[in-house]
Amino acid sequence: MGMVEAFKNEQVGSRLMAMGVLPGSRIAVVRQAPFGGGCYVKVDDFYLALRKKEAACVLVNHAAD
Repeated sequence: MGMVEAFKNEQVGSRLMAMGVLPGSRIAVVRQAPFGGGCYVKVDDFYLALRKKEAACVLVNHAAD
């Protein structure tokens, strides 16, 4: 588990923020898809499926645990 710090890509970041993935949100990977696919994450109190490309844009601070 960690905390969302920022986004590498502004366009993807704005889409994620519209879905509720905001800087300061607690985020944890729940399940990884096989063969390098996307992942299922818990963000604060809800769950979200992210493509690999979207997940790679999220900068996470693991020291915030």
